[in-house]
Amino acid sequence: ILVVAYNSRGFIEGCLSSIPDACANIPFEILLIDNGTDDTDRYVRESFPEVRIVPSQGNVGYGTGNNILAAHADPGSEFLLILNPDTQLFPKAIEGLVLAARTNPEFGALSGAPRSDDDAEDPLPMVALPTLRGVLYGTLGLAHRNAARRLKQSSAPGLWEMEALSGFFVLIRKALWNEIGGFDESFFLYGEDADFSRRLAQTGAKLGLVITSQVKHDTGSGALFSTARQHFMVLGSAQYANKHFGPMKRTTYKLVLWVQCLTKFVGSSLLKHRSGRMAAMAEAFRSPATKPWQWYRGYNAPGADPRTSAVTKQAEPSAHSER
Repeated sequence: ILVVAYNSRGFIEGCLSSIPDACANIPFEILLIDNGTDDTDRYVRESFPEVRIVPSQGNVGYGTGNNILAAHADPGSEFLLILNPDTQLFPKAIEGLVLAARTNPEFGALSGAPRSDDDAEDPLPMVALPTLRGVLYGTLGLAHRNAARRLKQSSAPGLWEMEALSGFFVLIRKALWNEIGGFDESFFLYGEDADFSRRLAQTGAKLGLVITSQVKHDTGSGALFSTARQHFMVLGSAQYANKHFGPMKRTTYKLVLWVQCLTKFVGSSLLKHRSGRMAAMAEAFRSPATKPWQWYRGYNAPGADPRTSAVTKQAEPSAHSER
């Protein structure tokens, strides 16, 4: 179980405490690397001595952090589980993924279903690979409809075939991880899970969602509309387009992405007097909408990658490497 922490002191206890019941009868080990500065690793070392701490290498990014942990995992492991520290697992959530993977060997990677704090059933997570159609749907506020088109019911009960998996809770066969080389480290934050999903699918493996494996996830650690979060999300999208799209499609995709940011910024700015959510959204999309040159070239742009140069002042206060 790979946990990349970033200033996770406030919620790491809930995550780690939920793992034993989530594994049930499945043997496991937990590896943690701390990309932050709040001594999460020291707290874990004192409170959870069974967790193996991998020495920090600084804020190296989410994908890179997981690659480092995977390199330290038991070579004989059958599976790797990527887990965000701002999650809490329901009982048997991990066991459910492992049993589903063993029963359905055509699936190379599986994720679980998010749940809210209440007892109401949440809708299925809608995740799709970035496409021109998808960004157009997103601009029109129909992103979930686009993703739903790619959701397929598997022949196995409670298992859905997905086009892509969100990287906060994913089980992957270790042999398949080794085959594709883990995460692409050119992504600092966001976009790496879409690239990861695409490369997994290119091996012929299926990606799936197990309904009964449930997890609470504090998306973005409570900062859904933070300025830095939106900055890195559009950077990750642009980086994905740079890698996977041809010149014309790449340019069109990023222009439509900019229109999407501009639309959200203008719309939320007009409504920001109505709620704090709209005000936060307007501030979060201000920079992507009005300064597209900061993200248009993805992580190839000078100053875009915090690991190689200074972060822009706009992103610096909360630039991090946790999803």
